[in-house]
Amino acid sequence: MRTTIDIDDHLLDAVRDLARLRRCTNGEVVSDLLRQALLGERVASTGAPMSSTAVVNRIRQQLLGF
Repeated sequence: MRTTIDIDDHLLDAVRDLARLRRCTNGEVVSDLLRQALLGERVASTGAPMSSTAVVNRIRQQLLGF
């Protein structure tokens, strides 16, 4: 499904980075990340809710190693 959403610039940058590394579309990356979030990956190991920046940084660390 095609739709238009407003997201923060730093999140779009992260999506583009991941799409480039995975060799897939931005939409595929967004769908995967939304699916992960909706399946319960919403809290840090401390149990505190994660901010958008923390989520992006965690994913970058896991996938990119930095």
